[in-house]
Amino acid sequence: SKATVSVLYCHLICLIKMLRTGLLLALATVGSSTFVAHLEDVGAAVLKEIAQVPCKDCKKDDGKVDMWDPDAMEAEYVPAGWKGNVDVRGGDELRAVLKKFNHTILHSDFEEDIKRERERISKAVFDVADPATFYEDFRNYDEIYKQLESISQTYANVSLISIGQTNLQKPINAIHFGNKDSQHVVWIQCGIHAREWIAPMTCMYYTQKLLQERVSNPVVSKILHDTQVYMTPVLNRDGYEYSWETNRMWRKNRQPNAGSSYIGTDLNRNWDSAWGGCGASTAPSSDTYRGTAAFSGTEAAVVRDFFEKLKSENKHILGGHDFHSYGNLLLRPYGWTAQPSNNDMIEGARGAKMVEAIRQQSGQVYQNIKAYNLYCCSGLAVDWIAEQTTEYSGFTFELRGSSFVLPPDQIVPSGEEIYQAMLVWLQEVLYVM
Repeated sequence: SKATVSVLYCHLICLIKMLRTGLLLALATVGSSTFVAHLEDVGAAVLKEIAQVPCKDCKKDDGKVDMWDPDAMEAEYVPAGWKGNVDVRGGDELRAVLKKFNHTILHSDFEEDIKRERERISKAVFDVADPATFYEDFRNYDEIYKQLESISQTYANVSLISIGQTNLQKPINAIHFGNKDSQHVVWIQCGIHAREWIAPMTCMYYTQKLLQERVSNPVVSKILHDTQVYMTPVLNRDGYEYSWETNRMWRKNRQPNAGSSYIGTDLNRNWDSAWGGCGASTAPSSDTYRGTAAFSGTEAAVVRDFFEKLKSENKHILGGHDFHSYGNLLLRPYGWTAQPSNNDMIEGARGAKMVEAIRQQSGQVYQNIKAYNLYCCSGLAVDWIAEQTTEYSGFTFELRGSSFVLPPDQIVPSGEEIYQAMLVWLQEVLYVM
């Protein structure tokens, strides 16, 4: 009948409209997500071209692609003969450029991967009464603090302290352990770049293992008898919390910049070691913004002041570490010059022992090199830290993996291998081997 035909016609029109709406929604999402590509063994010209590609969907202040390795300012300072690998996040503009180059895809839909990460973490269990559950997934700052509290209450002669405040006036917490009567001190900082979530987890893991084994393991007993250790798992607390709450790929701190709407200083370009030189941006919109002066970054200044306090108490700071991700690298000073540091030969030998300890533990291969051998960078934390120490010993770890977004099953293996490396280093600077 005509009525039946009319009803069927209406149903068909509705179906077409629904399909059309769905197609429009699908088309609207094309190009709204980003991807991460890996290019193998490319030259400096290719790197510099890629670093300038626009990316509105990366939601970066400078409007360009998100250079993961090397970062954008470092790309400007690579020598003409540079050859290396490149990891970069971008959108449609980058996709068009990469048609010219061989590449592989690390994340085909980065936003979807972040969504899955969030969903997984929301279901992850953390029971303070069962500390092992802490390492089953990545943890926000409140959970890290609860674990620090648990550690300080579980083990003797362990203190949970604040070394100062962030730009947003939040405590920068650290754990202090070892022989507090010893004049020897070592310094460990982690989480200076907000998005590098494996760094705080790794530092928490190997610190807790040192405390667990200080009675049963004579090497650890000797180390902790001869020195005291300060470890802050998240130096850049404001940035870290922002990476959890708002922008997973945030790198800098959250400090306002006078005369600019752009937020943040790169805390690993803000130290008083050749500050303002190569590989450090003058633009507040850049992820590698160096700040207005050495130690203009609140959190970097907190560490400087804490070091001054230790020195005023006649403490001998033997050495320090700065933990980052990613890339399987152990970097020693300097980042800003090819000239060797005061202790380069000894530090190179120490680094060789450390990366061998990692290889024996897990099979992971770390490169042991001067930071400058990658590219020129100034104002680096580890360069300044090494200059403050009696052993002139400072290392930057770029931890395992090929992404800032790692599966949680990488946490414990990372902690285990770095634990072995740190045992080597602690014995070296204390001369107890």
